[in-house]
Amino acid sequence: MLDLVRITLESIGYSIFNIVFLFGVWVLFLINRRLNRIDIYRIIKKKSIINLMADILVQSILVGSIVSFIVVFIGIPLYFNEFLLFLIPISLLLSMMRMRFLDFCYGAALICFLSLIMNGQAFMGITFLNVETHIPSFVLLVGMLSLIKGLLIFLTKEQSVIPVLSRKDNQIVLGHIIHKSWILPIGLLILQIGELATQGIQMPSWWPMIQYPYNQNVFYTMFPFVAFMNHNSISYTETLQNHQKKSGQINIIFGVLLLLIGVLSVENLYVQIIGCLIMVIFPEGMHQAKVRKEKRQSPIYTHPESGLRIMEVIHGGIADEIGMELGEVIEKVNDTFVQDIKHFLRMVKEAEGEIIIESRTIAGRLMRYEIHKSKDLTRMGVRFIPEKPLIVYSMERYNQIGIFDFLKGKY
Repeated sequence: MLDLVRITLESIGYSIFNIVFLFGVWVLFLINRRLNRIDIYRIIKKKSIINLMADILVQSILVGSIVSFIVVFIGIPLYFNEFLLFLIPISLLLSMMRMRFLDFCYGAALICFLSLIMNGQAFMGITFLNVETHIPSFVLLVGMLSLIKGLLIFLTKEQSVIPVLSRKDNQIVLGHIIHKSWILPIGLLILQIGELATQGIQMPSWWPMIQYPYNQNVFYTMFPFVAFMNHNSISYTETLQNHQKKSGQINIIFGVLLLLIGVLSVENLYVQIIGCLIMVIFPEGMHQAKVRKEKRQSPIYTHPESGLRIMEVIHGGIADEIGMELGEVIEKVNDTFVQDIKHFLRMVKEAEGEIIIESRTIAGRLMRYEIHKSKDLTRMGVRFIPEKPLIVYSMERYNQIGIFDFLKGKY
């Protein structure tokens, strides 16, 4: 057992000290540096790029290690061939068209489709490439990564979540971008055909959990692998909590579905074809459905006709202490209607004795807050949606840009 732990750790170590992993870290740094520059409307809880990258790398290495041990000890082998090494470069090439194509599901689906149609056949004197790969292995790999990504979206919460302002139907609206990426160093359990030259490690009779129907002698080895995981979406019609919850749930469902298909497709070509289709149709279908919903439904956080809409409640401020929430519209201070931000600040500053603030929640419920003058009102701790923001972003453009345009800020 200790030998198995040692071999797994060595494989993870080889993955970390690998040019592909270092390249992936550099790509992550470029993406998060751009996201950090977008995040101009949040001054509290905003991490520096160094601290953010440190969090992402710790999460990536920790999760990659846990996945490696689960894969090895349960026994989820993949059949190795050289096309597995093309996943990252193909995903990067696809991401030049759309940022979301950076996710492995699109690159894996492309390799699997090529495997189905390109078998070294000749046509008009031209011999095509023989893309001979093991489709169930790709389906299982994407399924595992999607399941992990869904869990990480839940666990990391506010990490890489950015408030943005946009313009819709001639009004300023507040939304948020969820853009999370990880680079996982993984030790994959690889099945190989042939005789093992050295003495192996004796495993239980039930191991591995997933077995392939090969008549030849097979053995299992560890292979250092680097997996890129990416999720990016933007919403103006959902609260952050609902947006994040649905994003995590969709990825978990997608992952479980692919794992089931991967197991069932080991000896069934038709199920393999279904797996190839699902790897593209499911994520792309969910994305297009969300885009249509964003166009059809009204935004939640708009600039109100009267009053001030809260876009951030700063932790530890007076607004946080009395229970104000994101999206509330402050309508009155001491029975006087609020005209703009300067008017609100002036009334709070000039008020004598107790201050009574009346606001309305997103659900339309009237709230009444009483603040004693003894409190330091310079610590109000609330930011409002500006009537004339410095920068607005296009949701349509964000959904359509490739990675190069994203890094250049062309949205």
